[in-house]
Amino acid sequence: MALQNEKNSRYLLRDWKPENPAFWENKGKHIARRNLWISVSCLLLAFCVWMLFSAVTVNLNKIGFNFTTDQLFLLTALPSVSGALLRVPYSFMVPIFGGRRWPVFSTVILIIPCVWLGIAVQNPNTPFGIFIVIALLCGFAGANFASSMGNISFFFPKAKQGSALGINGGLGNLGVSVMQLVAPLVIFVPVFAFLGVNGVPQADGSVMSLANAAWIWVPLLAIATIAAWSGMNDIASSRASIADQLPVASLAAEPALPCHLRFVYRFFCGFCHAGKNPVPGCEYSAPGVLWPIYWCHRAVGWWCYFR
Repeated sequence: MALQNEKNSRYLLRDWKPENPAFWENKGKHIARRNLWISVSCLLLAFCVWMLFSAVTVNLNKIGFNFTTDQLFLLTALPSVSGALLRVPYSFMVPIFGGRRWPVFSTVILIIPCVWLGIAVQNPNTPFGIFIVIALLCGFAGANFASSMGNISFFFPKAKQGSALGINGGLGNLGVSVMQLVAPLVIFVPVFAFLGVNGVPQADGSVMSLANAAWIWVPLLAIATIAAWSGMNDIASSRASIADQLPVASLAAEPALPCHLRFVYRFFCGFCHAGKNPVPGCEYSAPGVLWPIYWCHRAVGWWCYFR
C-alpha cells in the first residue's frame, strides 16, 4: 500500500506555484510543457474522432448502404450535438478527477466508437440506429475540448496562459484537418487487410475499405492514452467538487461569451462542411484545406485575449 501511494504521489503535484518566478524557471515550466504537449496530442486525436462521420457518411452508400440524404446529414450532425451538450459536464471533470486520470479516461473511451464504426461499416445490413448510437458516442470526443483547456490553464502562470491555451486549442483543432486529409487516403490502402478487411470494389476499379477511416485512429489513441497515464500530472490545489464550481456559472459575462463563440465557431464549421472542394480533382474535402486557417487565427486569438 505504501509503495502504491508513493507511486501515485509521483504524479500528484502537491505544491504547484506557477506564479512564483523561481519555481517556474527551475521546475514548473518543464512539467507544464510536458503536460501541454501530451494534452495537444490527445486533443488533436479527439477532434479526429469527433469529425469522423463527416468523412464516413459521404461514402456509406458507395459500399452497399442505402441511406437517404436526410439520414446521412443526421449522422453527420449528431456528433456535434452530443459534443456540444457534453462539454458542459466535461468542464467540471478535471477538478473532480484530476488532470491526469481524466485525460486518460476521456481519451481511451474514444477507442470504442472507432472500433464499433469500423465493424459496422463492413456489414451493409447494419441498422441505421446503430450508426446513430456510434455518432452520439463520437460526440464524447468533441467534449474533450472543454476539459482539456481547463486542465492546461492550471499548469501555467496567467502571463503565459494565452500562449499555452492557444497552442492547446489551436493544434487540437487541427485534428479536424488531419482527419479530413487522412481519411480519404487511407480508405484506399489495405492497412487492415491482415484483419480480414478486404474492402468493396468501386466503379473506377479501386477498392474502398471504409473501416480504415475509423480504425486508423485506434493505435494512435492507445499511444496517447499511455502517454497521458505516464506523463501527465494531477494538481492538488485544483481539486474542487461540483458544488465548489457552480458559482462560476453565475458570472454576468458567462451567458454572452458562449453565445458569441457558438455563433462564430458553428458558422465556420458549417461553412467548411457545406463548401465545395476548393481544389478541383483533389479527393480531399474542404475542411481539410480550410481548417488550418481557422486554428491559426484561434491560436492568435487566445494569446491576444490573455494579453
